[in-house]
Amino acid sequence: MSIPKTQKGTVPVVWIPKRERYMLTTYTDGQKRRRFFLKEAEALREWKLHVRAVAAYGSHAAAYDVHAHREFEEAKRLADGADLRDIVREWRAAGHGAVKVVSVADAANEYLLGLGKRGLAVSHVGTVRGHIRAFVETFGKVLCVSVPGAAVLDWLLGLGVAPKTVRNYRKSLSAFFAWAGRRGYVSTSPMIGVIEQDLPVVPAPSKGTLSVMQCRDLLAWGERERPEWCVWFALQFFAGLRHSEAGRFRWEWVDFERRVLTLPGWHEDERMVKTGDNWALHGLPENLWAWLEKYKGQFAVPSESELKRVRAKVWPAVIGCAWPQNGPRHTFCMMLCSLHGDAGKVATWSRHTSPAQLYQSYVTHLVSRVAAEEYCGIVPA
Repeated sequence: MSIPKTQKGTVPVVWIPKRERYMLTTYTDGQKRRRFFLKEAEALREWKLHVRAVAAYGSHAAAYDVHAHREFEEAKRLADGADLRDIVREWRAAGHGAVKVVSVADAANEYLLGLGKRGLAVSHVGTVRGHIRAFVETFGKVLCVSVPGAAVLDWLLGLGVAPKTVRNYRKSLSAFFAWAGRRGYVSTSPMIGVIEQDLPVVPAPSKGTLSVMQCRDLLAWGERERPEWCVWFALQFFAGLRHSEAGRFRWEWVDFERRVLTLPGWHEDERMVKTGDNWALHGLPENLWAWLEKYKGQFAVPSESELKRVRAKVWPAVIGCAWPQNGPRHTFCMMLCSLHGDAGKVATWSRHTSPAQLYQSYVTHLVSRVAAEEYCGIVPA
């Protein structure tokens, strides 16, 4: 069987220097899944099995893991017609499969120690560490195998935090207990019964975007007060980079002759972009290059403390309203969707996995083509 391709014509297997592994990325039922392999051949074999399973049984077959599906088929063959559930019951009755006796506190310490060595973003590790430690304060002395799902749900509902934060706690705990299962500390995760439908509803957030005039005013302020930030601004407004990605910018990413930005997933063991994948951005708005050319060689980003200050006090005075979270990136997506009417193209630029979801996010914010063209005409003074 030849190596199948994605709809974009690529094979989703890349080498990750940080982990010294090949990474396979698949999407099933809207969920991204990444797995790592020592050998490229192993990753390609797993990719073929994924494609074959989806073709034969539908996307739900791959949703619960191609590896698990393969194990299931092999188990059926070995059972030779016997009910797999009866076999497992007899196996349990014989004393097999006993879990290890470990407290939540001890398991959490082990989990968090390993979490910090996986090359994840520092901010993400800090968030997960906070979630797990809060859970340990209540359940630390309880054995992992004895944690009831109903108690976890009650604990989540009693946190007294925003609905989205409650769901983030659930994700952190689900990952923790999935890891505990792989370590043999639980036979069944208590999170199986803690479903999102039982949690507080998260209201759909409004995408904070800026008008053409607000963009002009902010960039004019940048040229007057902080010209060293102008490239950082331009990469967000006219290339759609996240502010943290723009903060890691390097001039070697820029090919002025071909008008291409090349974003490496990793550089010197540091994650450069959120997805960790390599990207090449073609066909970006021409005014981006005007900013890069004028400020070529100049680049700086605000410190965390300074960024917090200008977002709270300075920029609201410049644009006439509160600073919208992720405003430049949201503005880029909204304006380019308005200009091209092609969410797929904008999703490629912004590295968004779902064009339909991206369009739905900005459909109520779209502006006229004239306004979008004016946005793409904002150039340095």
